[in-house]
Amino acid sequence: MLRLSLTILLILSAVALPWWAGLVFLIFSLFFFSWYYEGALATLSYELVYGLASQVFWLTIIILLTVPMVEWLKKRLYVFH
Repeated sequence: MLRLSLTILLILSAVALPWWAGLVFLIFSLFFFSWYYEGALATLSYELVYGLASQVFWLTIIILLTVPMVEWLKKRLYVFH
């Protein structure tokens, strides 16, 4: 239930808050939850609202590549064991 409510809050922050606040919230969520692919949904909604019509969804692609890297990093850090 916490994950769902924070995902809804993240999607709303993509529309209502500045980009840096949503990014900080997304990074926190990536480290707090395991395999948090819902962040790609939030970045996709951000790019659909504020992006250009002919633009490739670069931010969403970056998040989809970042999630496995964060999971790899969390396995290596002592804090997350």
